[in-house]
Amino acid sequence: HCTERATAPDVAAAWARVLEAAGFRVRAPEVGCCGMAGIFGHEIDNQELSSELWQASWADQLATARADGALVVATGYSCRSQAARFAGVRPLHPVELLAPA
Repeated sequence: HCTERATAPDVAAAWARVLEAAGFRVRAPEVGCCGMAGIFGHEIDNQELSSELWQASWADQLATARADGALVVATGYSCRSQAARFAGVRPLHPVELLAPA
């Protein structure tokens, strides 16, 4: 997610258009860094900061999506890993939604 946003700032909007064209209703909230950043979040010295970043950026958005019964999708491997780690949720990659079609 962070690398994508840095190298292709419009990537979230592009994925939203693809998913909408496939018939999905999309809500793409703005979120920042999930706190993983490659191996950063795995390193013992960074565990607390990693969690704080997750809480500040992703936790509320993910909780809202789950409360609404929404399917959670994320393009970043780190984002999906952090969601599993801190929220017990495994977001799908958009391609996983499109593959059955």
